[in-house]
Amino acid sequence: MKFRDDNHQGDFLSSSLMKIQIRSRYLSLILSVVKAILSSNKDINMLKKLVKNVLESQGYFIYNIENLPFGCDHKEDIARVSPRLNVNTIFDVGANVGVMSLSYRKRFPNAKVYSFEPVNKTFSQLKEATKNDLDIHCYNMALAAENGSGIINIGSKSGQNSLVIRQQGEITSQEVKLITIDDFLNQEQKIEQIDILKIDVEGFESDVLKGAEKTLDSGRILYIYIETTFREEDTHHTQFSQIQEFLRKYKFNLMGFYDILPYWAGGNAIPFCNALFKRWEKDSIAIKKS
Repeated sequence: MKFRDDNHQGDFLSSSLMKIQIRSRYLSLILSVVKAILSSNKDINMLKKLVKNVLESQGYFIYNIENLPFGCDHKEDIARVSPRLNVNTIFDVGANVGVMSLSYRKRFPNAKVYSFEPVNKTFSQLKEATKNDLDIHCYNMALAAENGSGIINIGSKSGQNSLVIRQQGEITSQEVKLITIDDFLNQEQKIEQIDILKIDVEGFESDVLKGAEKTLDSGRILYIYIETTFREEDTHHTQFSQIQEFLRKYKFNLMGFYDILPYWAGGNAIPFCNALFKRWEKDSIAIKKS
């Protein structure tokens, strides 16, 4: 079971005050549900309806995982589209402080997550956040089109660090190690396939993909979850058309868009989002409509 919150987009809340307000709201919501349960002598179906009404009155909706609308959670969509897939290997490229790495491990407990974060300060936070999970392997490097070194610009927020964008007001930079996915896999020969390749590197996405051409050509990557933009004026993210054109030759199809929030310029456009691509397979299943 999952909750969908139509009033709050957690990924876009950063201040401590707003987080406290959200926790308070969840607590009030839980108390309302508990009171409804305690005051009810109705049967279980009526009780479920009562709880549902209380939640929906506050802007929350409950879905059974099997009926969760496609496009809400890419991890659940992957599990539904490929129910026979045993997710063993996940690459978290641009792991930041480890939120997605931990989330992947929770949903796919048998998987090993390889987390790549080049900025030293952020990498230390990543190591600290994942230190209790031995199946999350952290690497202080960036995946790129070529091996070598590069200069990463460090913004005021860790999620804005970029190898291609100079942040406004940026005052620091750092030299980082660069390695291609192809060469990384040559070194880590125990990795047969990347089941999920997640890329969020602030405009450097194409370079990461170019460094994986041999791996893509050999069919060793199944899913790619990647940040992108549709706005030509957006120089902070990689154009969707560019990503789609590159992946088409490796038989990848678009599966869906995620984390869409049209807030740019007063809600007049979608600034950026995440796209899920899947390599074409003969045994893919059809998703039943509820």
